Amino acid sequence: MASKDEIPASQTAERRRPYFSLKWKAVLVLSLILMAVNAALVMIGVGRLEGQLERHRQMNAERQVREFEALIEHSFSDLERIAPLILQQGDDTSEAVSDQTQVPLRLAGRVTALEFDWDITTLSFMDVHQTLRFEHGPGQGNLLVRQMLWKSLQTESVGKILTCAPECRQFVSVPILTQGQLSGVMLLGRTVADAVYGFRSISGSDLVIVSDSDSTPDSRRQTVRIAGWGRTVALASGNEEIVAALQRLSTTVGLNDLQERQAYRFDHRGRAYEVQHISTAGLEWKSLDDFLLISDITPEVEYIRHARRQSVSVGLTGFLISELLLLFLLWGPMSRLRRLASVLPRLAEGETTELRSLITTSRRGLEDEIDVASNAVLSLANRLEALNHEVEYRTDNLIQRSMALARERDFVAGLLNSAQVVILTQDGEGRIRSLNQEGQRITGRDAAVIGRETFLELLDRDSRNEELSHALEKLGQGELQSYQHDSHILTPGGERRSVSWVHSRLVSEDQSSGVRILSVGLDITEREKAESNLAWLADHDPLTELINRRRFQIDFQKILAINLRYQRHGALFFFDLDQFKYVNDTSGHQAGDAMLRVVANALRQLVRESDLLARLGGDEFALVVPDTDAEGATRLARKIMERLLEIELPVKGRSHRISASIGIVLFPEHGTNIHDLMANADLSMYQAKDVGRGRWHMFSRGELRREQLDNEVDWRHKIEQALREERFFLQFQPIVEIEGGRTSHYEVLIRMHESDGGVATPDRFIPVAERSGLIHRIDRFVLQQAIGTLVQMEDPEIALSINLSGKVVEDPELLPLLKRLLQISAVDPARLLFEITETAALADIQAAQRLIGAIRDLGCRTALDDFGVGFSSFLYLKELPVDIVKIDGSFIRNLPRRADDRIFVKAMADVAAGLGKRTIAEFVEDQATLAMLGELGVDYAQGYYIGKPGPLAL
Repeated sequence: MASKDEIPASQTAERRRPYFSLKWKAVLVLSLILMAVNAALVMIGVGRLEGQLERHRQMNAERQVREFEALIEHSFSDLERIAPLILQQGDDTSEAVSDQTQVPLRLAGRVTALEFDWDITTLSFMDVHQTLRFEHGPGQGNLLVRQMLWKSLQTESVGKILTCAPECRQFVSVPILTQGQLSGVMLLGRTVADAVYGFRSISGSDLVIVSDSDSTPDSRRQTVRIAGWGRTVALASGNEEIVAALQRLSTTVGLNDLQERQAYRFDHRGRAYEVQHISTAGLEWKSLDDFLLISDITPEVEYIRHARRQSVSVGLTGFLISELLLLFLLWGPMSRLRRLASVLPRLAEGETTELRSLITTSRRGLEDEIDVASNAVLSLANRLEALNHEVEYRTDNLIQRSMALARERDFVAGLLNSAQVVILTQDGEGRIRSLNQEGQRITGRDAAVIGRETFLELLDRDSRNEELSHALEKLGQGELQSYQHDSHILTPGGERRSVSWVHSRLVSEDQSSGVRILSVGLDITEREKAESNLAWLADHDPLTELINRRRFQIDFQKILAINLRYQRHGALFFFDLDQFKYVNDTSGHQAGDAMLRVVANALRQLVRESDLLARLGGDEFALVVPDTDAEGATRLARKIMERLLEIELPVKGRSHRISASIGIVLFPEHGTNIHDLMANADLSMYQAKDVGRGRWHMFSRGELRREQLDNEVDWRHKIEQALREERFFLQFQPIVEIEGGRTSHYEVLIRMHESDGGVATPDRFIPVAERSGLIHRIDRFVLQQAIGTLVQMEDPEIALSINLSGKVVEDPELLPLLKRLLQISAVDPARLLFEITETAALADIQAAQRLIGAIRDLGCRTALDDFGVGFSSFLYLKELPVDIVKIDGSFIRNLPRRADDRIFVKAMADVAAGLGKRTIAEFVEDQATLAMLGELGVDYAQGYYIGKPGPLAL
């Protein structure tokens, strides 16, 4: 082993490593970062400044080009305007000189005035025979000018040209009319030198025109040739320095390069210039020369250089200040760190008091990492002293935990007493050990029951069965962990309540209290009453309290099966009240509902208990009489007719007599299944109605084939013709939000113009269309028209509700058509709401689920129409992914006057809301009904009080 005086080799090596302070490491790293940041800021600032200058120069150059083009074009316009005035005769400005022999004489007399007033130095006139009648001034031998004269004469149009051969001039050839006929072409020319010099005073930039001609453009100057381009300076607005700059530029850049570039920048004799070629390709006048715009940009360039130097200076100054500040900030913490390292050896010597004093006095300002290290050292120094306080801390902690447990016990007790369920505990023998306040209220017992009465004694005799007793016994013995059942409690006051119980075994090591079972009970008395009402509604019509169509078909099927089995005979009566629509229209739906109830009561008094009486919907009733023949059926029909004719219904000062049209079929003579019998009875009823009011008709096979075939063929022909002639049209009925009163959407209703001028409603043609397969074409027509209406509507928030027929699930082309129309029209799919009737949905619920799901996948919404006609649909509502439920109008018409209707509507609204669906009420015809619907939780309203069907204002 090494001696104490020996130093390990590794420590010796570490001592020989060069020392570099953490302070200077931080300064070096942060200096590099600051240098990079300052350099980036300088580059960004200078770049932005150069970009701004570039944009300014570009905008200035474009403005100067427009000014030059406008200056030359204005000069051309002056010449074009003056030309027709030269040959005018005296004060008559309407016609020029008609005798062309006088043209030379008249022009010669005006040459001096034109040159003096308008600076026009060239004047020529060529007649229609291409004979020059007059020539004056330079430029007459120019081939371009002569070609321009000939072209103006041939095309009778104005010609414009600017040429610098031999000197820079602009020429205009203008056709001259005499008495409406072309008499010749007038040519005017002037020098452009004044325009070029004027441009320099306007724009502040120089303009140079270079040409292929070697002629001298200005008599005061010699010909200046730019050798690099092989061109001659025809005209220049600047001094000789500008021309010299161009000569130097021609040695490095070709003229074609200048034509292709937007602008070119170069230096000459310590000055910065920018040259731009002006193109005349898109102008009305033509020129074979090149126009160069030269700008001295030396001040702008100097400004950029000065800004760059200034940015670099500011950046360096900021960098130096940052370095000094960084060094100042690091100096103090590094000194504190060295002091902390120097006092650490005293910890090993046990000088904790002195160590604590030194570390505490060195603290100041905000806490940092060095303070964290100091705290760690202090924590280590205080560890031994803290051991003496550990016992006291733990004693205090135990006291606090005991107090917390007491508070938790009080909280649990308060929770049990405030819970809205029965909570009780049982011991191994079934005796009640505890009962909360809600349990005392529901069972009618007080705290005295604890320990004296068993759980089974709370229940009535019917609920005490062996299965429950065995289950509770197994729970107490630990053979069963939980058990659930429903039972009835009989209170001391004689009230019978239904409670749903859940019993659980309590697992605890301490069994001294004897508690074994926890029983939680929920009072379901009101729910059972509601379910009982819903079960009754599923089979009955709430208005007349007769069985509904669904229950009628079930019971009729049973009667029919028994009669067929035992070879018995029976009769089916199909009723339709006469002029029922007239009563509704004249006296209101309340009168119609009263009539339906009176008829139902009258029929009840005439039928036997074995007979089956039902309201199928609207003003339709059905009666099945088993064990009867044709004579008995006719006798009963007469009795019914006589009884109905005796009834008189007074409403609002009017008296309505009641009668009905009755169709009678016998079974099994006229059919052996419900579908055939109902169809034959319906046909017989219409035959009775055709004869007159208050009649009945017995069905016969011959009438069925003839009448049904004729009617089907006739209506199918009408529908096909209406589709060909586009006689179907749409009407729209508004649907409003009850809470805000805003119209949220419209229901789309189809109508048909008949050939005689009348309008057919859907109940007349839809059944035939469904049986013949034409309903698919009608569905597609409605879909196309509705989406077209949405495209034309100005309000993007309004939606349309479309009724789908009962046969829509059989149409494989409807969904592809809907998808295609949505893509073409770009209509928001959420603005389309598709309604499917409850009957169609429940006929094939799986197909309905697939159809509704496919429509919702496209983004459209769905609704279940006529909801509530058969309350068994409550069982399927959660299976149908619809967004909206439409409550059938039979529940709405008498809402303010019938308490049972309000109960049913409230139940429907609550069930729909619980499933996340919204509700619409139909047949809202007064303010009282609308207000009551809001109180019952219905979301939307529709009816004549809201608005009648009609055209839609786009």
